[in-house]
Amino acid sequence: MGNLKDQLAFDGGEFRLPVLETRADELDRQAQEYLERNPRFWKEFCERAFLLVRKGHEHYGAKAIVENIRWHTDIGLGEEFKCNNNHTTSFARIFNNTYPEFGGFFRMRERISERKLAR
Repeated sequence: MGNLKDQLAFDGGEFRLPVLETRADELDRQAQEYLERNPRFWKEFCERAFLLVRKGHEHYGAKAIVENIRWHTDIGLGEEFKCNNNHTTSFARIFNNTYPEFGGFFRMRERISERKLAR
């Protein structure tokens, strides 16, 4: 890898540290890319969350919704949704940020991945 000086970016006579992506950033980016490729999945995820809110749930597990979609949805293509489990936390955070009126429907924990560098 070389020494620190070799790893620094050179800009106009000054060395500056490169911007490093955390593992959490990487997971969020991958989840967003998944949703862009699979908008029907996001629609299903939100519809199920809205249904649970209407039924009186103040909080629910994003993992339970993802599993419900995975096992109980036929999107008309003769196949199930393929979804990486690593995306579940990101989906919950995106939902909470997109729909703040639901008061943090998905509870969040500290993300250890925020302290780790991307792979």
